[in-house]
Amino acid sequence: MRFDDDGVLEAGQELGVKFEPYADRIDTFRNDTSETTSSTDRELFGRVVDAIQRLYKDERVGLSGVDLGRISAEKYDEIVAATDDPDERMAMVKLMTVQLRNELRARAADPTTSSKRTA
Repeated sequence: MRFDDDGVLEAGQELGVKFEPYADRIDTFRNDTSETTSSTDRELFGRVVDAIQRLYKDERVGLSGVDLGRISAEKYDEIVAATDDPDERMAMVKLMTVQLRNELRARAADPTTSSKRTA
């Protein structure tokens, strides 16, 4: 028994599964030749994640994995929205790091914030 598209159909038919109600969806799925591509610049995203992780470590601020992912995605989106030039985007990682450092330090200096430093 195969587990490619035809194999799954054959297996379903052997088990008595009725595929007719789904035939149009199956054909659409089979005929979809569009390639799934990610518009994410993986190198840029990796550098954003690395810069944020290093910054929080250097500033001795706790950062959970979820917060690292969330902040990284936000900052990545801001950089990508700002320019299409790959060189400018890489330069913006440094700018983003400086801005984020200033925000962290401002929060640390603010007496209304918690004494426990986290993201």
